[in-house]
Amino acid sequence: VLDLYMAYLLHKISDAYQLETRLSLVTQQSELQLRAYKDLADKYALSRRTIHDVKKHIATMQSLIDKNQIEVAEK
Repeated sequence: VLDLYMAYLLHKISDAYQLETRLSLVTQQSELQLRAYKDLADKYALSRRTIHDVKKHIATMQSLIDKNQIEVAEK
């Protein structure tokens, strides 16, 4: 009876260890995915700011050209 109880106990301990290991791996994977998402969001925001700046620059250049201020636009 004692041997059966020990086998049962060892099985439960093994199950708990495997569950804990799986949980740790899933947590680590989630953290890596979150970090990758944040990096991607930062890069997207930087791209949006750059696009905004380029559009503003082009609009300014077009306005100068429309006003025949080509010399100012060339600078």
